[in-house]
Parts: sequence; C-alpha cells; structure tokens
Amino acid sequence: MTIRDAAQSVTTVLVTVNARLGVALAVSPAAAESGINVPVTFTITGGSTPYTVTSSQPTIVPNPIGVDALGRFTVQAISNPTVSTPVVFTIRDGRNATVTATLTVRSLALAVSPTTATTVFGVPVAYQISGGQAPYSVISSFPTIVANPIVDINGRFTITPLLNPPAPVNMVLTVRDAQGNQVTSQLTITPVALSVTPTTVQIAANTPVTFTITGGTGPYTVVSSQPSLVPNPASIDAQGRFTLIATSTPREATAVLITIRDSAQNQVTATMTVLPSTPIPLSILPNTATVYNNTPATLTVFGGTPPYQAFSSNSVVLPVARNVVTDQILLAPANVDADTTVTVTVVDASGTTVTATITVKPAPLLNTLTITPTPASPGVGCGSAVCAGQTASVTVLVRNLAGAGIQGRAVRFENVQGNYQFFTSGPGQPETFANSITVTSGQDGLAVVRLRADVNAPTQVALIRATELTTGNILNSSFIIAQFTDGAGTLTAIPTTWTVTGADSSNCAANIPVTYYIFGGTPPYRIQSTLPNYANIVPTLVQTNGGGFTAILTGTVCSPSPGTSITITDATGRTISVQLINGLGSGNPATNYNAIQFVPGDVTTPLACGQSVIEQIVGGEIKLADGSLTQPTFIVSTLGPNVTATLNGRIITITRSPNGTATSPAVIYVSILGVPASLTSFQVAVATQCAGDPPTLPTAVIEFTPSSPLVIPCAAGSTGVTTISGAPGPFTAVPFAGLSALLTGTPPTNNILTITRSTAVLAGSASIPVIVSNGTVSGTIVVAPPAVCL
Repeated sequence: MTIRDAAQSVTTVLVTVNARLGVALAVSPAAAESGINVPVTFTITGGSTPYTVTSSQPTIVPNPIGVDALGRFTVQAISNPTVSTPVVFTIRDGRNATVTATLTVRSLALAVSPTTATTVFGVPVAYQISGGQAPYSVISSFPTIVANPIVDINGRFTITPLLNPPAPVNMVLTVRDAQGNQVTSQLTITPVALSVTPTTVQIAANTPVTFTITGGTGPYTVVSSQPSLVPNPASIDAQGRFTLIATSTPREATAVLITIRDSAQNQVTATMTVLPSTPIPLSILPNTATVYNNTPATLTVFGGTPPYQAFSSNSVVLPVARNVVTDQILLAPANVDADTTVTVTVVDASGTTVTATITVKPAPLLNTLTITPTPASPGVGCGSAVCAGQTASVTVLVRNLAGAGIQGRAVRFENVQGNYQFFTSGPGQPETFANSITVTSGQDGLAVVRLRADVNAPTQVALIRATELTTGNILNSSFIIAQFTDGAGTLTAIPTTWTVTGADSSNCAANIPVTYYIFGGTPPYRIQSTLPNYANIVPTLVQTNGGGFTAILTGTVCSPSPGTSITITDATGRTISVQLINGLGSGNPATNYNAIQFVPGDVTTPLACGQSVIEQIVGGEIKLADGSLTQPTFIVSTLGPNVTATLNGRIITITRSPNGTATSPAVIYVSILGVPASLTSFQVAVATQCAGDPPTLPTAVIEFTPSSPLVIPCAAGSTGVTTISGAPGPFTAVPFAGLSALLTGTPPTNNILTITRSTAVLAGSASIPVIVSNGTVSGTIVVAPPAVCL
C-alpha cells in the first residue's frame, strides 16, 4: 500500500489479507414427507449463488426446479408411486459445493369422494378420484338409470340420472385404477313426484298456454274435461311441455280441469279458466273497394265472434270462399265488360252481419298474352315450344271498356325467368337484344314484340310479364324453351330433378304428384322407374312431343339424394333419365293445418287453346306443436298433357297449350311441402283438340297369339313370335332396351311380330307396345324370361 503526504513524500506499507471463512452451504428441511399434488418448500442458505436443484426421481418430481431470490424452491409429486418412495434433491452452489434434501412421497390409496350421495332425476353429482394409479374407470350398477361415466385427466367425473324411478334406488359406483384396485361410492336416487306447472291459470280464448310436467314416469297423457272448449294437446315434447288453447270464447268464466297421468297411473291436475271477452264490433276493411278483373285482392274481417262465413251477391263475377280462413276474404274477380257492383256479406258465429261494396272494373289489359314460335313448327321435336336459338312473337291486347283495341298505350315486356331476350332492333338493322322492352299498341290495340331463345338454352319453363304502364295492370305467362341441336329437337325432359321431403325426420313424402314434360326425340316415349314401389307412373307411355307424365310418390320407400332414376325411352331406343328425390324431413312435425281451398275452384267452362285461368290458394297455414301458425310452401303439379300450372306465391296460372291433344278435365294437384296428407286437387275443363291438330282416331283393339306373357330364353339372340289380329295394319312395335321388335308378314298388314333378345342382361319382364297406323297404342305384349337373367 503506498502512502503520499501533501508535500508528495511517499512511503509503503505491506498488508497481508487472510482467506475469510464463509457460511457453509445448507438446505432446510433436510427431509420431509408429502403425497401426490401436495407442495413442500425448501430453503437454501450459505454457499455461493446461483443455486441449482435436481430431482433424483423426475417421473415423480420433474426437473427443472426453480430457486427464487431468497433461496427457496417448492416441489410437489405429480404421480402417485406404488410404494412410498424417497426423492433426493441435490443442491449445488456457484462454487460446486453440494448438499442434499430428501422428500419421501407417500403412496396414496385409491379413494373417491363423496363416498355417499343422494340425488334426483336430472340433477348432476360431481365426484373426485384420488390415489391409486391412473387411468381410472367407473362402472354403474344400474346403467339404465345412471350411464357409466367418463373420467377426465384430473380424476373428475359427473353423473346425472337418466330417468325418474318409481321408487328409491340404491346403486353403487365402482371405481377401478390401472392396477385393478377398486373403491365404491353409494348413490341413492329418490323419485320426483308427478307435478305440473302452472297449476292454475286464467286466460282468454285463442291465447296459448304452455304447461310443464315434472316427475312421475313417462310417457304422460293429458286429458281436458271440456275438449270442445280446450282440446287435448296434440303432443308432449321431450321436456314434458304441452300447449293448450281455448278455441272459443265462453259467455261466462269457465274452469277446465286438465288431468295429467303418468305410466304408473299417478295423476295431478291443473285448472285452466277461460275468461269471456267483450267482442270488438264486427267489421270489414275496406268496406268499399275497386278491383280489376283477373287481379286478386283481399278483404280483412275484424272483431265479432269467429268463425265467420262470407257470401257474394254475384258469385259469377266475384266468387268468395264461404268459410273465412285467417280472417282473410280472397277476391278473384272474373271478366266484366262494364263496371259491376257486388256486395260481400260476412256473418259471424253470433249472427251479426256486415257488408262491403266492391266495384269490379274491366282491366284494359286482358288475359291475352300469347307466345307463338316463328314459324310455329321450326324443326322436328320442338312441337309447340320455342326451339333453342329460334324466335317467337309475343302479343298482348290493350282494349277499352267497350272491348275495342286502344292505340298508343305503352306496354313493357320483361323476362322474369329463362334463357331468352327481346329483339330491340328493327327489320334490316344489326340485331340487338335486352331483357325488357317497352312498345306501344297499334291501331288494333295489339302490342307485339319478338324474342329469341339462347342458342344453347336447355329445355326449361320460361316466364314472361307484360305491364300496361298507364293503369299498372300486369299479366304473367309461361312458355317452354326446348333444346334444339343441328336442326332437330334433342331428347330432353323438365325438370331434370324433383326433390321433395317428408313431414318430419321420421317420414318421407307420400301421395305427392310430380309432373315431368318430354321434348324432342321420336314419340311415343316409354316411362320406366328403377324403383317401381317408389312411385306410381301415370301414364307409362307418352304419345306426344311436349306431353308429360306424373309420378305419384307412394311414401312406402324413401330415396334420399341422389334419388331414384326414371328412364325415358323414345321410339328409336334413345334414353334419358330424370331424378326423383324423396328424403326425410326435419324439425318438429306439423300437428295440424288449415284446410286448403281454391278460388274460384273447379273450372267447368273449357279453356280454349292458348287460354289461361287464375286460381287462388287460401288456407294451408301449418299449426305447430306450440300452437303458432307458420306460412306453408306449396307444391303444384298437373295430371294431363298440354296443360301447365305455374305457381307465384298463392296464385296458380293454368294454361292450355295453343295446340296438341289434351285430356279434359285436367287435374291440378296442390299440397303443402312436408305435409303429404294435405294433398288436394281441383279440376279445369280444357279443349281436347285445337284448330289445325290432326283428328284423334278411335283406338283399335288388337289381340296377340300366343298372348302375354311371351316367354323368351335368357341367352342373347333368343326369339319369341306372336301374331297380331283384331285390327287392320300396318302396325308399329316400340322396341325396349335389350329387346328388338321386327314386324313381318304380308304387306300392308305386317302382323307377325318377332321379338329378339339382343342382350342377356335384362332382368325381369318388359312390355312392347304395338301401335296401329293412326298412331294410337292398341295393345301391349308382355315379354318375360323363364327366370331372372343375370
């Protein structure tokens, strides 16, 4: 050490520093005991920091082990050893000095908590397993009441009784660990007495009340003491809930006793008191109105005492449905040539009457929207349809009240749906197109435009609308676009797929008719389903291009997506297929529905060729299990050739094709989607023949010798021969897939029919129609193998 004074004199001193004896490294406590998941804290003193700690049994106490600034570290066992096991912790300081501490981890015996418990149906009990060796399993002595639970990674599980027992049940939960050790817990399930809430309620008519049943043993039954006032519930849901509605208003407060019984014949009651109400005076809104012919309108009934009935003073001009559904009166005015006043009278259940005065006016735009292909038959196979890539004229008549055409009225034509456009260019100009066009009527009151179907348009139903812009009067119509390739109609059908579903998740649809239309190819067409029990086909032989057939679902066989195929074979053997999908429904089933009615109903005056008529659907609202109403989705189809029915909301437009043979009356089927039992229908008389159509000749009756079935062996090339008699020839035989038909004999009769099996894979019977010279099917020979051909 150097010492210097103020005068800078210097001297030195030697100082010797001996090594200091520090505090020795130690840990406290030096030994301890614990069990799984029980923490223990140790404290390190002395030595030199930093400290490190390692475990001799990392599967029981894992590394690394952290040490805080005060020299403390905390450890706990993460697994339960099979026997008590010492875990040695080695503590090392910064100078590599070491000390040790020992934690003895006790082996905990398998246990479960609680060991006894009591609960009731639907109330959960939580358990905790400790000790032993994971994983654990739990077995219930009554799995129908308490299912075997799943134990989580922390040894916890929960049980909930699945049903309400009629008497107390003492059951055992057996807990086992991985080494086969086991413990038990006793669980008592006490029954919950049958009860219902609310027990008393006061309510007005037509107001739903929901009751909830608890306890007892299901299933339950509910009985009303006055079902004419409060009907028995349609169903009780899985939570024991049911809804009741008083369907009428009593003259005085009326107590209705609701009796609930369970399967053990225990019973409780609730009292539903239906209160009288002061009725709102009966009225109709509006009580005066102006409507136009062929344009639907509605009146609304308020107050009074339902149900209501309605009457028209002139049912020819303004028919109304007698029974008023959902307080709405639907008006469907007929054609009139001058203003016509009609009185609509409404009578409620108490006999009170009110009237409304309706003036029916002739609409300037009449129901004469027509679409005519140009030329009418541009190619083989399109029939009355507009061929793809071809044109058509569209005409509508605007007239005054006297019936004369009005010149200079603006009419807008619009493409509502379909692959077509209107010409916007004049003759000799470059062709331009648009989806809408406005023109003015000529001297004769006719507004005329042209349209062209897209070149590659598939077969489809196209929709068109005409609006007379002065009055806003609208007409809608539909027409067919048929696929047309290389100068000939392509064999097609519409729709390609029909999809229906059942009323609920347990049923597919039944008694639902769906109609397909065939275009192109060479008629007649044979219709055959790959699953005959799935649907009834009517007819199985379609004679005309553009004709249709109806498949009526039986509901005995469901066919979800992709559905079943219906094969269409033309006279040359070409085939196409359409799909029919009938899948299960979903959601709560409808317990009831309002009756479906039609206004004006059956049409007895035949529709002329190209003419349309409008029907209105009323009713059909679905009553759900909770008593509420929901609006339905309707399905509409026709049974009869050359008659189409299109649906827009609740308006059905029925159109007789401009040409082709039709069956009168045509049957129009309507049902609620998902409610097969709602299927109903009305009839529309139509003209059976159109001007220019070839006359229908009487159908001949012929016989076959030998008669059906004509047995042909399975081997390819096998033949069968039958002789045709009973009508003059020449005849035509329609071949079937896998079977050829050859007519020979003395011309022109050609009455010897030879059928040859061209393949051996056809299984089951087949039918070969024979057609006489006038084009009508006069007989069918059934061909059958001696056994199923494989």
